[in-house]
Amino acid sequence: MDLLQLKQQLNDNPELIRDVLEEVDCHHCKIINGKRVQAALPYPHDNVTSVQISLNENLSAKVRSKNDYDYEIKDIFTLIQYVKGNTLAEAIGIVCKVCGVKYTNNEKKAVKSDSYDFLRQFKRSIKKEEYVEEERVLPESFTKRFVREDCLMYTESGINSETQEKFGVSYCCLENRIVFPIRTTEGKLISFKGRTCDKDYKINGVPKFLSYYPCSNNNYLFGFYENFFDILAADELIIIEAEKGVMEFDSMGINNVIATNKKTISPQQVKKLLKLGKPIIIAFDNDLTLDEILRECSKFKDLIPVYYIKDNLDVLGKKDALCDKGIEVFNELYDKCKIKYEGISMTLELQIDN
Repeated sequence: MDLLQLKQQLNDNPELIRDVLEEVDCHHCKIINGKRVQAALPYPHDNVTSVQISLNENLSAKVRSKNDYDYEIKDIFTLIQYVKGNTLAEAIGIVCKVCGVKYTNNEKKAVKSDSYDFLRQFKRSIKKEEYVEEERVLPESFTKRFVREDCLMYTESGINSETQEKFGVSYCCLENRIVFPIRTTEGKLISFKGRTCDKDYKINGVPKFLSYYPCSNNNYLFGFYENFFDILAADELIIIEAEKGVMEFDSMGINNVIATNKKTISPQQVKKLLKLGKPIIIAFDNDLTLDEILRECSKFKDLIPVYYIKDNLDVLGKKDALCDKGIEVFNELYDKCKIKYEGISMTLELQIDN
């Protein structure tokens, strides 16, 4: 079955699209009036209308709640690439697995996704280091729009007053949100991120997280600026997912921590980390599979020493971050579960018959 036939089968059977989305860990997948299939991005995302796939010939796709695309999302295959951080071939392989078919190409020239040319151009621009996405710099006076005070929700999570002051944790009265500034590696203000204080936010349809000004998660590393001098003095860097985790580590006295703000490390972030010239430890949340962790490690192969931490002691919950159980548990994981990446190959492979 070639690519066009595969799309036709999905379009004729929307239930398969729903199954594909569930296969890549999207949730609340639903077919809407025979016109589209919608879902939420993998946890912790909770916007159940975020992912939209139209039931048309191209299976047009978009992610309504995101502004941090590595490339333009045009169809179901590039959507899978965005969600899983994999290649086009791997995305096709996921769809073939769900549909129970084998991908074949019977034409002399391979049939490609509509967004193939754009993806190829993007990849080349990254390799040539020509791709630069400029961020809008905001006036520092914008921080005065929020009330600078310690937030109880963060205090209960172990983030002390000194850390909240350091990272500019504030309160937004209009949105009822905990707010903190997002800065470039040079300290320029580019946005604010807010976490709702509404305990019933799902019932009330309130987004859990909100970016106050558009900025790309691919370009900045949270904690780089705030922890800069500690990072320079450190022998290694700890790379995690969430901004809040950087603050929790800071309150534990661990200040060589940087957050990617998502479950993958972008080419721009890789470049910034390599410039520091230090070994890194990838310590992402416990819900990532070993293959997903190794995929991120492979981005630094033969460039700098890379380690990863995976909970093999079963001391964390399924979705816990490594800092969620406190300093003693983290130290135990660091001592017993830190493994050096040796270039282990991925288990996910796609066989394409010519």
